[in-house]
Amino acid sequence: MTTNDILDKAFFEVTTARTEFGNLLDHLSDEQLLWRPAADKWSIALVAQHLINNNHPYFGIMRQKISKYNGPANNEREFKHTFWGKFLYKMVAPESINKKLKTPKTFRPDPDTDITTLAARFDANQQELLNIIEESRKMDAQKVFVRSPAAWIMRFHIADALAALSVHELRHLQQIRNIMSYPGFAKA
Repeated sequence: MTTNDILDKAFFEVTTARTEFGNLLDHLSDEQLLWRPAADKWSIALVAQHLINNNHPYFGIMRQKISKYNGPANNEREFKHTFWGKFLYKMVAPESINKKLKTPKTFRPDPDTDITTLAARFDANQQELLNIIEESRKMDAQKVFVRSPAAWIMRFHIADALAALSVHELRHLQQIRNIMSYPGFAKA
């Protein structure tokens, strides 16, 4: 699998998340968006806000690195995770949804999130992520490194970051499906 394959996969995953989340945010009632399975569990609105909070800090870091890159594009070579990239990818992949993760403070959603603007903010966030995926095709996405905004010790290349961000979206799509399957979920 090449780096371009990874970027194609990330683009597809983010597009899938954007479409499915967008449909939910546009069509569910406020009661449904805010419903929580338990006091310590997130609502659909909080999941969407978490994704915005998670992605946004990466945007500035990646944009800065992309704007300074002046080397050749080289994304046809075999994709290889960095140590921290592989760690992060496995940690946030949908397959690990049953493993409870402690969300870093910087990525936690505000319980008082404004749901009147949530759909528009989420869509803009997703578009920005898609734009960055496309811009990373013009560089060697395995040669440019970024650090996690939540744990600066974690350093990985942009291709790792985009792979992790995109599967993280799928993890939370599964979480939303789980929320909607609870017997007490508010009916339309």
